[in-house]
Amino acid sequence: MPSRSQTLYTVSSASPTSSPSSSPIPLPVGSNVLSPRASSRQSSPFFEPSPGSPASLALSKQLSRGTTLSFGEDDLDAQGYLYSLRVAVLRQRLDAPSNSKRSVTPPIPSPPLLASSPEISSPPLGPAMNRRKSSFGLSKKKKDDEDSLKLPKEFLVEFWNVLEAENGNQGWKITTAAFLKQTKGTKTGSGMNLRYLPVLLDAFSQVAAAESQASSMPHEHQSHLLQLLYNFLPRSTFFSPLARSQTDKDKDLLFKLRTEVQAYLGNQDISRSTATTPTAGPSPRLGSETRGPRKAPPSHTADFVSLVGDVWGRSQETLTRDVLRMEESDSIEKTYLLDLKRELAVQPGPFGGLEKSRKQRASQQLTELLQKYPRLAAPGDPKNATVTSDTSPSFFVPVQKTQVLRRLVARASGRADELVEACRRIWIVPSRDELERELVTLHEQWRASLGGKREIELARLMAPVIKDLETELEGESSQAIRDLSDALYDLLAKAIESIFPITDIPPARPPASLLYLFAAGQDIFFNLGESILIDLSDQIKGAAVQEYVMVAQAMLSSTPVHEHQGVDHFAKVATWIEREVINVKKSWGSGLGDRLDPASIILAKQLPLFCAELQSLDKPSSSSEVFSLYDTVARLVDMWEDQCPGQEMGFELHHFFEPHIKAWLRETETLSIQEWVSRAIGMDDWRPDGHAKHSQSVTDLFQFIHASLRTIQEDLPLSDYRRNVYLIDLSKIISAAVTQYAATINAVFIADVTPAKISTPTTEFQAMLGGKAGSWLAKGQQAVKSLEKKKVDGFVAPPTACTKLMDITQSQVSLQDIISDQDISSKPNVKSLRVNGDATGRRAVTVTLMRGSGMLAKGSTKAADAFVVFSDKETGDRLLKTQTILGNENPRWNETVEITMGSAKILEFSAYNRSLVGKHDLIGSGTLKVDNETFVSTPVRDLLVTLTPQGSIRVRLDIEDGASNDANRYLSTAMRSLERTEVDMMREITDRIGETVQIVLSTGTLNNLAKQLKDKKRPKGALSDGEIEASLGSLFESLNANFAVFTQTLDTVTRIALMLDIWHRIIDTLISLLVPPYSDQPCPSRISPTPMEVDIIFKWLQMLKSFLNASDDAGEHGVPASQLQDQRYRDLLVLGQYLDLPNPALKERCSAAVKAALAAQGTEDRRKQELIETAEVLLRLARTRSDLGQFLAQQIGVLAQTRASR
Repeated sequence: MPSRSQTLYTVSSASPTSSPSSSPIPLPVGSNVLSPRASSRQSSPFFEPSPGSPASLALSKQLSRGTTLSFGEDDLDAQGYLYSLRVAVLRQRLDAPSNSKRSVTPPIPSPPLLASSPEISSPPLGPAMNRRKSSFGLSKKKKDDEDSLKLPKEFLVEFWNVLEAENGNQGWKITTAAFLKQTKGTKTGSGMNLRYLPVLLDAFSQVAAAESQASSMPHEHQSHLLQLLYNFLPRSTFFSPLARSQTDKDKDLLFKLRTEVQAYLGNQDISRSTATTPTAGPSPRLGSETRGPRKAPPSHTADFVSLVGDVWGRSQETLTRDVLRMEESDSIEKTYLLDLKRELAVQPGPFGGLEKSRKQRASQQLTELLQKYPRLAAPGDPKNATVTSDTSPSFFVPVQKTQVLRRLVARASGRADELVEACRRIWIVPSRDELERELVTLHEQWRASLGGKREIELARLMAPVIKDLETELEGESSQAIRDLSDALYDLLAKAIESIFPITDIPPARPPASLLYLFAAGQDIFFNLGESILIDLSDQIKGAAVQEYVMVAQAMLSSTPVHEHQGVDHFAKVATWIEREVINVKKSWGSGLGDRLDPASIILAKQLPLFCAELQSLDKPSSSSEVFSLYDTVARLVDMWEDQCPGQEMGFELHHFFEPHIKAWLRETETLSIQEWVSRAIGMDDWRPDGHAKHSQSVTDLFQFIHASLRTIQEDLPLSDYRRNVYLIDLSKIISAAVTQYAATINAVFIADVTPAKISTPTTEFQAMLGGKAGSWLAKGQQAVKSLEKKKVDGFVAPPTACTKLMDITQSQVSLQDIISDQDISSKPNVKSLRVNGDATGRRAVTVTLMRGSGMLAKGSTKAADAFVVFSDKETGDRLLKTQTILGNENPRWNETVEITMGSAKILEFSAYNRSLVGKHDLIGSGTLKVDNETFVSTPVRDLLVTLTPQGSIRVRLDIEDGASNDANRYLSTAMRSLERTEVDMMREITDRIGETVQIVLSTGTLNNLAKQLKDKKRPKGALSDGEIEASLGSLFESLNANFAVFTQTLDTVTRIALMLDIWHRIIDTLISLLVPPYSDQPCPSRISPTPMEVDIIFKWLQMLKSFLNASDDAGEHGVPASQLQDQRYRDLLVLGQYLDLPNPALKERCSAAVKAALAAQGTEDRRKQELIETAEVLLRLARTRSDLGQFLAQQIGVLAQTRASR
């Protein structure tokens, strides 16, 4: 069965004289059709837990809103019937005699009713039945009647337990104990079937009479038994829907049984007990305060409920069911008490006269109620708890009480004046005269308070009075309303006059309460002032046209010097119109809606005039100002569609701007690239913007790009082929802009990280650091906070430099989105008529710096820490800087850059030996001329560049086919440029931090640790882990400071990648402490590290690994251990195991490693590279053995062939 809040009532009007069979029966949604009695239990609007409970209040709220009822009438009729019936029942209860006269010998009170036997309202008498007389004063059914009702066996067994547990006085306990002693299951000892209700009651009465000498009067116990039985029936396991599913038959049986019990309760005062039962007064009716004889209610009250059915067209059976359900719910006067308390608890602020009067009436009604029912205020009564202000709807008062009362008056037509007055009194609805007097008083106070503090307060008091009076008038007028209307329109006219002339400052706002009061009584006010509204609208239209003409003449009259200036003039006029409308909108909002909206009226008059003027701009303009004009006009058109719906403007926005966009595209390739990049970078403050941690320049740049793409893909009415041609042209522009952006960002980045520009994190940036981030991050936070007091030795990455790195990373994401989301790469390829490149003969060339040889330190045979700078000799632009390869005479870079060239280009290569302090030493430099003749025979060439004074570089050149001219080619070129820039920036940071790594992880640090062992003051013994860790102190501080900056400025992927690069630099440095650089020349003179030094090196390795991993109980906060323990890490561990291997075993390990690299043909490049690196590490160890020179040269030659085959 659905809950109360889910019940949908479908009560239709019916004649009061209609037959029961034809009377409408409201049913819950989805329920089956029940028998009349059973269905009434489900259908009545009063079937709810208890008035004032959440479910009951929810029902009242739904009824008031009128959203869950479909009465076959309108909502006011539905509320009218429901609430007037509630008032009628309440009136019946309140009009009942109080029975204040007490009997001379009051009867002994019944046992107190506890939780198992709450109070119930006395129900109306049940239908007359052919009964024989019982000790309860009613006729009993014969056992062989077909219609005899039987209590279920399961119920009766459960009821005996309830009866035994029921509390009461001593007489009650004696009587129930004696009765239960005589019962055997469902029968008495003599065989009487207790499942028949008359038999059960008669058997109990006989026991009560027999025990009367030891207890109070037996009729008190009879009444108690009936009340207990009535209340327990729906709560029992057999009849509770919570315990078992209820069929229609079960529901009908429950209804009949409770009706039978009600009949006994209602007839106890008609006849007294049998001769064996002592004479006594009847059981009291709920709500009475005395126990005297109950009197029937006056006849006019019974007629009062009938009036409700007569007025709203409900049958007597419908009324009976609804009243019965309401009386079952709870004490009606208690619900009324809660409503009055809630009304008195509301404190909205200073009261108006009507509000004070309403509260006085509510207070008076509360006093009368408590005088009649003093028990409602008795101490300890849970219903007497303090009631606070509540927005829940009243059980008796409809939300739309004034409208509902007017509908009641109309339906009553003078035949139910008493009902109308009762509803007016309970609902506390003021009369028309009271409303008018209140409005006059408030109007005077409001006029005096205009512009003051009380203006809004008084307007809020006037609004409900206006609404209620509008309902009372029903389309008529009154002097109070007319006076208020005149005052409102006077203020409205003065406020409109202050709109013009409009300046950059929004016009004065209308009085704060003006529009609010118009909204409160808009129907009656608009009817009274219809002609005034038309005049005011015309006044605004005339002023708007006049002001536009003046502004347009001032801005458009001067002859433009060039076409760009003409576009600029129109853009200024469009901006002025937009600002004017926005300012008026700020002050007036939507005004009076469709009746009078100043902002909409101004826009409706000025925008068509401007669009007519705009037609004079017939010559296409390629000025960027056309975009400003386009954007502003587009916003004005959007405002038109929003504020002037249904009005035709006669201006096609996109069609008008099409030639201007085409003109812009023609000039964009040569003029706008620099503008896009300079605007994006010039306005950037290099602060992270958003979760991606990039700065605003990336967003700005790609907004420019996306705006241009939308223009071509969506706005321009082009054929598919022509649109693809434009997309290719725009792709070239995008590629050039992105490439230039990457180069500019890289240049600014280099300036940030150069020693002269090194900066420590600012105090503002330090404040951003926080949160739990593991061991190294916690230390890093402390280090960063103290950087201003104590400068960290070595390089600390500036936050702005890291932000620029994220700009390049985000640019790759944004460019990939353009390729994927815009689906440019899938557009049909448009082949150019040009051959070997574009119109200027330029073509794309991929340059790969593969490897070098003879990279020695200046004036020494020691292998250099080499890197190469590749640049355009003609322009001096740096095209690529490789990573630094530590201690390797024949380094390998395999780094690629893509360039564009015309007929020829001269490339310059410079190799340097990285220096930790000062300038880097030049190893050698050389040039390479590249022209079209180079690629006549083949598009791919491997060339050797000889450097002066020493060294050489192997370079590969790969030129693309110039016939291909699709968008994907250009965008892929830009993507590769971004990827190279990202690698260069990360390498630059790694190289800077690597300088500190080389200083700390050096033979000098190892020697210092060895000296500590010789210190006489130091206790004898090996170095402790603490002493070894202390030797890394400056490196920890440097890494702490840098990692803390990384955490706040880089995303997780970039941070982990950069930290891995640093980790690999650490491993390479540790390897260089164990073995000499890679070369085919033996190096037996190198002093091998001592066992103590080897032990320190590997302890350094583990300490630094733990530092970078930064794990705790919450997990890994740094680089995951699985990534730290990669092939390079494993190579270093293997090297430590092989240091003391004899030569034959070492040769065997080296040969196996070289063979594994040779066997890796066809595997992925990364795995093959790892195998080659492993072989090289072992061959570096072989250099330390004097008798392995020939073997070393042979194995390095094989490995070189393997590398060349890649």
